[in-house]
This record gives sequence, structure tokens and C-alpha cells, in this order.
Amino acid sequence: MGILENDVRFHRVGNGFFDLNGAILTRAKLNGAILTGAILLGAIITQAQLDTACGDENTLLPPGLTIKPCSPPIPEPSGAPIKE
Repeated sequence: MGILENDVRFHRVGNGFFDLNGAILTRAKLNGAILTGAILLGAIITQAQLDTACGDENTLLPPGLTIKPCSPPIPEPSGAPIKE
């Protein structure tokens, strides 16, 4: 990964297929982004950015950062309905 030079807006990223390890995300807009399963371990990102997004137990974050859970749960890509 590398520097994302321009403002980048994320919406749904994840399910283990999106690897942002090592990305420099200082200008990324994460408002409302769904980061379930995203890999952000080595990313340069702030807690303030993550506070505007959601993730799950499979979202991998840099040490010391947290993300709120997505609610309601996001369905799998198969489109199968969520049982509550």
C-alpha cells in the first residue's frame, strides 16, 4: 500500500478482502464506512477517523485503536437474510 494522495471516501470495506495494512490514510473520509473484516494493522489512521466508521471482531486495527460495532449486523455478501 502507499500514500493515498487525494481525499478518499470509503463506504463498505471488508469481509476480509480489503487489506489496508501500511496505508497512509490521513486524508481518508471514513464517515459511515463499514470496515467489517478490513485489515488496517499497519495503517496510519486516527481514532477520530475510526470513530466515524464501524467494524466487527474481524476488523484488524493498529494497537491502541478501537472501532464501534456495526449495528444492525451486516449480511454476508451472499445476500442471505440475517436471523435475529
